[in-house]
Amino acid sequence: FDSLSKLISSGIRIGFATGPPKLIERLSFHTQATNLHNSGVSQIMVSKLLDHWGKRGFDEHANKVAAFYCRRRDVLLAAAERHLTGLATWSAPEAGMFLWLKLNGIDDTKSLIEDKAAAANVLFVPG
Repeated sequence: FDSLSKLISSGIRIGFATGPPKLIERLSFHTQATNLHNSGVSQIMVSKLLDHWGKRGFDEHANKVAAFYCRRRDVLLAAAERHLTGLATWSAPEAGMFLWLKLNGIDDTKSLIEDKAAAANVLFVPG
């Protein structure tokens, strides 16, 4: 499975699956039974956009989006290096939207995240 929400727009909520025909057929039946009221407008818009771009245009757009997120990642890593060195450890992500931190000396971050971070308007996702 993959999603177009980060490539086109976060509100699009359109994804796709590739795989053996039998698997795709089963997924299609499951989708028909579980998804009600899919946005036809979003589907047509994405279809027309992809037709307009073609493969080359889509690849160019995807590369621009990847570069955008890479720059954001680099800013986040620089901030972590500047403010969290000695307090946490992390690895630079090669893909994805999150920086996973291991806080030094803190085994359970639940109360830290739910109480202190929330009170300071800082968003953390436990993991």
